[in-house]
Amino acid sequence: MASSLINTSIKSSLLYLIFTLLIVLGVFYLIFIRQPSLTQSLNRQAFFLNFSALKNGIYLANIRFITNHQLDSPLDRWISNNIGLDFNQKGFPIGTDVTNNQQQTPLSSNDCLTIWKFVLGPLQPKIFLTHQQDSYHARLSKNNICIYISNQLDDAEIHYNALTGKVYFFE
Repeated sequence: MASSLINTSIKSSLLYLIFTLLIVLGVFYLIFIRQPSLTQSLNRQAFFLNFSALKNGIYLANIRFITNHQLDSPLDRWISNNIGLDFNQKGFPIGTDVTNNQQQTPLSSNDCLTIWKFVLGPLQPKIFLTHQQDSYHARLSKNNICIYISNQLDDAEIHYNALTGKVYFFE
C-alpha cells in the first residue's frame, strides 16, 4: 500500500513539474518568440517621446523669444546655468555663440548638441557627438539641419531646421 502511495506521489509531482514547465515555456514563447520586438517597441515609444519633447521645446523657446521681443528686450538669448542659448532673427535656437548677430543656423554639430541639451533640460536622453551605444548622437548636415540619430532604433533620426523651426523625424 505504501509503495502505491509513493508511486502516486511521484506521478503527481512529475505531472506538476511538466505542467509548470509548459507554463514557463508558453510565457517564454509569448514574450520572446512571438513578440521579439518588445524592446524595439519600447525604444520606438521613447524615440517618439524625445521627438515630441524636442518639438515642444523648440516651440516654447520660440515663444520665449517672441515674448522677450514684445517687451522690447534687446537680448536674443536665453540664459540658464550660465549658458546662453542664441536665437536667429526668426526666434529659433541656433546654438550658444551669442557674439555673432548675423548667424541664422547652427554652425557645427556642437551647436546641435547644445540645442538638444538646452531645450530638453536635465531629463534628456544621453547624446554625444559620436556614435555611442544606447544613446543619440548629433550631427549637422550640409544644409545646416541638426540631425539627432537614435542608436537604439535602427538609426531613426530627428531633424531640426533652424530656418523654419520645423522638427520632423525619419525612420
